[in-house]
Amino acid sequence: MKMNELSEIKEALSKEEVTDNILNYCLSLKQKAEVKWEEYYYAAKLLDKINSEGEYDKTIIEYLEISNQKGLNINNAKEQFIDALKILAGLYLKYSDYKKANNCLTIIQDYFEESPEWIKKLKANVHINIYLDMYLRYPESFFEKILMYDGKRELLDYEISIIRSFLYKCYGQLKNNNYNVGDKIKFYLDCFNILQNNPTNFSDEIERITDELISLGEEGLTESNKLENRYLIFIISKLYKDIKEIKITTQEEINNIKNNIASINEEFSRQIVDEIRKTTPELTTPEEVSCKDIKILILGAIQIPTNEIFGIAKREYGIPSKNIDIINDWDKIKSYDVEKLRYNSKYDGIIVGPIPHSIKGVGEFSNLIPLLQCKEGFPFHVVVRDSAGDLKITKTAFKEALKELIENIKSQNI
Repeated sequence: MKMNELSEIKEALSKEEVTDNILNYCLSLKQKAEVKWEEYYYAAKLLDKINSEGEYDKTIIEYLEISNQKGLNINNAKEQFIDALKILAGLYLKYSDYKKANNCLTIIQDYFEESPEWIKKLKANVHINIYLDMYLRYPESFFEKILMYDGKRELLDYEISIIRSFLYKCYGQLKNNNYNVGDKIKFYLDCFNILQNNPTNFSDEIERITDELISLGEEGLTESNKLENRYLIFIISKLYKDIKEIKITTQEEINNIKNNIASINEEFSRQIVDEIRKTTPELTTPEEVSCKDIKILILGAIQIPTNEIFGIAKREYGIPSKNIDIINDWDKIKSYDVEKLRYNSKYDGIIVGPIPHSIKGVGEFSNLIPLLQCKEGFPFHVVVRDSAGDLKITKTAFKEALKELIENIKSQNI
């Protein structure tokens, strides 16, 4: 490859559009003689840039592997070498090649004094997939060896995400007939003993595990004479149902109070904002320069006009309307394939509002929200709730969600 052609590929990396000539040249590298690692690496980077649908995944993997074979290493190009391993690790993980993904992450980890959270998170996910059967039978080993967690210390955000991902993978695997009632009860009890000390972060998970234990206890009483503590299981089941009924009634009363408070607060806030606008000119904020390239997907029914959403994003963060896609039609949301948002998505962040439970691509998850929380490879996301805790995209809730999303996007250091 001539030097000017390599320069053109590098230049194309900084541009929004990639010409057909450059793209075709990159795709035909294997047909050319004496191609160096630099050409393969930068061609892979360019394909990765435009790989929104995953159509170039296999070629990117092949080019980066060839670049390593042709001399790309830590000694002659440290930054490019680590970058190539990061891309490869993500793609290996996407295609369930967990051993190769783990090898990449282990090599990268050696060059950091303190491993970044994203490495720890990906390595944990790899280990879950490789050793899932062992962790299902001995879940305490997962918490002790992977997270060094005994249920008492405060968890970091990425550790909470890892635990949720682990539990959801186990829920799906336990539906397999290879596990008997005793295995399932042991798994859920071991997890419950650890998570019960952290109800703030795992309230939904604790509730589901409790439901599963009661269900399995009743199944065991019906089909097996080997389970002990039958009376205890019956008492737990009865108490849990009574407590659940009380909880529902109490929650309804709490929601009514919250709704009343929210209405008062919203009206009071509106009056304050109106007064401020009368006396204060709108100023250009510093975020207009740093946020103008951020691209956001808003998924869910909205309670405010779209032009107001565009106005808030432009006025407060400098994000142009062309960088915001809104899908609020119920049928379009149902048919939207969320899997294409994983790895190499064109969006930097997702704002989720009221959505159908059944959406294409959620798989074993009950809806989109736990999928985004637990699966790797999705952009940052924020779930929009009003002051009552309900999924609703109001003006105030949207402002708060957008602020949180922008802060998360700007703080990422991967």
